[in-house]
Amino acid sequence: MRGLELLVSSHNGKPCSPQTILNGIVREDLDLNLLFTSDIIGFEYYAVGSTPVRYNISGTAAGGAQCGTAIFWTK
Repeated sequence: MRGLELLVSSHNGKPCSPQTILNGIVREDLDLNLLFTSDIIGFEYYAVGSTPVRYNISGTAAGGAQCGTAIFWTK
């Protein structure tokens, strides 16, 4: 049995998990094993200060999650 495969980024030199959104819904600890590459039709990644307002779910003053935002779009 395989373990979880999660996105990891860094902020101020420390590892952290970016805010992850799948088809417009925030997913805590999205297991990448659940996504088939053939189903992915789009991917966006935003650094902390460049996350668009519509995805600023965390509400941080920096404009996004504390560790960036990863967005997956599937069929």
